[in-house]
Amino acid sequence: MSNNFADLQKQFESLQNSFYEFRSQLFKIAESLGESPKQPPDEIESISELKSLLETVEKAEEKQNYIRQEALTVLEKVLTLSHQKKNKFEPLEKCQEKAKKLREQVLRDEVDAETQVFTNYIHPFLELLRLIEGADELDDEYLDELENIVTESFTRTLPEAAKPLAKAASRGRLVVGVTPISELPSSSSVPKGELALDAECVP
Repeated sequence: MSNNFADLQKQFESLQNSFYEFRSQLFKIAESLGESPKQPPDEIESISELKSLLETVEKAEEKQNYIRQEALTVLEKVLTLSHQKKNKFEPLEKCQEKAKKLREQVLRDEVDAETQVFTNYIHPFLELLRLIEGADELDDEYLDELENIVTESFTRTLPEAAKPLAKAASRGRLVVGVTPISELPSSSSVPKGELALDAECVP
């Protein structure tokens, strides 16, 4: 009988340690996703509480994956842009260099999808595409406003290219093309050490 009790006690200790380890790992993941629990780890003592936190983490991860995919769609679209009358248009080339670097960083999860990607990095590219795709449909007043927004968005990192880039977009000179994903640079083609996120990679 005592042997059975000793075995049960060992099993209990093992389960308890597994619970603590799982709880610790889950808290770290939650914090990395910006979902820091209100309770400290040692106050979560039941499976139901852990399950609730696990569901929160799962939703946060799904949201970040969605945002990340939307970001990649925008950047890959920018990489297909071309000038209708010029084979070489330097402002666009500089813009696409930024887009390539940022795309690589998103693929490597080096940018926080929810707090940084759209708010700081993707927004200028998104506005550029909106200007390009609306050049023939928007009224002059809104077109001028959007052109100014694009110019301001890229001024910090592309000071010389921002204005001509926005001007070309508003005049319908830039068009969206179709580039097979296989022709886009892959994350494996660039050493991770060369992708350190800094201000120069961000428009």
